[in-house]
Amino acid sequence: MGALHRLASQLLSDLSDKNYFYLFDRNSFMTSKALNMAIPGGPKFEPLYRDVNEAEEDWNEFNDINKLIVRHPIRTEYKVGFPFLYNDRPRSVKVQFYHYPFCAYIKTDDPDLPPFYFDPLINPITFYQDPVRKRTEIPEEEDDFILPDAVQPILHDTPLYTDLTATGIALYWAPRPFDLRSGATRRALDIPFVKTWYMERCASTYPVKVRVSYQKLLKCWLLNELHRHPPKALSKRSLFRALKATKFFQTTQLDWVEAGLQVCRQGYNMLSLLIHRKNLSYLHLDFNFNLKPVKTLTTKERKKSRFGNAFHLC
Repeated sequence: MGALHRLASQLLSDLSDKNYFYLFDRNSFMTSKALNMAIPGGPKFEPLYRDVNEAEEDWNEFNDINKLIVRHPIRTEYKVGFPFLYNDRPRSVKVQFYHYPFCAYIKTDDPDLPPFYFDPLINPITFYQDPVRKRTEIPEEEDDFILPDAVQPILHDTPLYTDLTATGIALYWAPRPFDLRSGATRRALDIPFVKTWYMERCASTYPVKVRVSYQKLLKCWLLNELHRHPPKALSKRSLFRALKATKFFQTTQLDWVEAGLQVCRQGYNMLSLLIHRKNLSYLHLDFNFNLKPVKTLTTKERKKSRFGNAFHLC
């Protein structure tokens, strides 16, 4: 799995911090669609509720003495991030996570680096000595306690890392399906490698057609998420057993010859009823399913008695 993840690393995204997708995830898009708003760079939809009329509000900033009057316009991000606070009538909204735990993982491009090393991106504080501040000396305490020579630290004989440590850390932060140890067999073309590309924020420096393509892909993905239903239960129920448990159905045993005769008899009855339904009293249906006239038919009667390939007029 580590080798597969290394080969696919050129196609996978380098983002591992979930806080990057704040107000740009599934719940945020659903909330913006329900509130008839559009997140910058996100998809746009038709209004979900068309009965919203600001002129017919019962309470607004002019007739409510307990409400604070906000003169500056409220940003769309505020209304989507806090739908129950900045909206008058939130309906069908989804509350998203405000903040995930801080992620300090940095994807390494050099395979020769050790798993644990000093990275200046997450260690920006450098050590320096302030000449003004005096160093406070801690007085030494005399203590006669000395550890025996046989005492060793915990995990003293265990190495800090092995050849597979870096691969294991990379798989721990890898996206699906590389973070799974087992699962159902899937075709290679069904695994969405580049799906996360259009789910990231599109830079404003890209051309307009590229940003529009991002929005269309996000819109299609969100519509599929809205129309997706939870999977049905895997416990299969037999229809015949369920019908047999009721009082309206009974079971019996027939051989193939008797069952065939029953089918032929029922088919004969059905076709006879169809003939009488069309008032074709001048046609006779025998048990061999041959349709024969009892008299010489006129042109109008022949046109009316056309039943298709199931019947044969002699």
